[in-house]
Amino acid sequence: MKKLFAFLIVISIVFFCTATAFAAKEDGKITSGDYDYILTDGGAQLIKYNGESKNVEIPSEIDGHRVVKVGCDLLKISSKDVRWSYSTSDYEKFCLKSYGFARKNIESVKIPDTVTELSAGCFYRCEALKSVVLSKKLRYIPQQLFYGCKSLLSVALPESVDEICDGAFVKTGITKLSVPAGVRVINEKAFGNKLQKLNVAKKNKSYSSKGGVLYNKKKTILYFYPHSKPSGSFTVPSKVKLIRANSFRENKKLQRLTIPKSVRVIGEEAFGGCGGLAKVSFKPRGGKRLKIEDKAFTCGKNLKELSLPKNTRLGYYAVGYDYSFWDDEFGQISRKTKGFVLKGYKGSAVEKYAKRNELKFKAAG
Repeated sequence: MKKLFAFLIVISIVFFCTATAFAAKEDGKITSGDYDYILTDGGAQLIKYNGESKNVEIPSEIDGHRVVKVGCDLLKISSKDVRWSYSTSDYEKFCLKSYGFARKNIESVKIPDTVTELSAGCFYRCEALKSVVLSKKLRYIPQQLFYGCKSLLSVALPESVDEICDGAFVKTGITKLSVPAGVRVINEKAFGNKLQKLNVAKKNKSYSSKGGVLYNKKKTILYFYPHSKPSGSFTVPSKVKLIRANSFRENKKLQRLTIPKSVRVIGEEAFGGCGGLAKVSFKPRGGKRLKIEDKAFTCGKNLKELSLPKNTRLGYYAVGYDYSFWDDEFGQISRKTKGFVLKGYKGSAVEKYAKRNELKFKAAG
């Protein structure tokens, strides 16, 4: 009888432990110490930090499993999937669930070299975060990674990174950033409004920099002009053919701009929100065509006059509109700049644009 009783006790303990382990692994999630994690083909993915430490050193191993990824993939967002705008409300709701380290009061974090991926928004609005050591094996900088980390003043990107995604450094305190040689893709809205200078490694095959401005390798495409670059005037280099969409977007310090005859296309919202821009000059083009895409010069009230070359084609709200009006239903809406005057040649597409948009037109010459 005693042996039977002891056997039943052992069975009960085994059953209890098994049930407890099963509960801990519900939906694949396992809780261990300060972390929740799941198992993937390559090892462990830490999906949530539950600790209270202000200085965190992420483990390279948990419960005998190699840690290969940090952050949550509930919406399966990555650099290869749908690229969320950093104002998207759905993304805000995702981050409010506090997966990864989102909204934690940490001040420093060190990520081991076993980690090859960080999920989008992993450190979203960690406002106290000052210091980050990234894994030397990190493949890309995902969307919203450091969005809202206003105390983060610098970060060193590892040589392993090949892509920097939208919103990665938006609303951080970073003023200077170095782009490693291996980076092949930099998305349009990757950087924050404190940035003054970008430096690109000389061995980078896709990008180059001059004066802190980002170009392609041959400097025929201007990709990005830092939001807080202190100079009040800028002359686009004579090799540039394309000024990319959003390239100067929301730079408040730029006041005067000179565009050479080499430029063929000015991308969508290229100068959107450049509230200080008051004078734009186009060098003589000798009949070369120029395309100004949608909302390219939706700068604001300071740009009162614009004289455009003869062979210019304009997209919707390309010039003569303000960028500052936001509608909760329709998003960004352009409204006319008061007192704006558009100059161009009679009978040209510029004059037709002025009439179509009911803007004041003044014939050139």
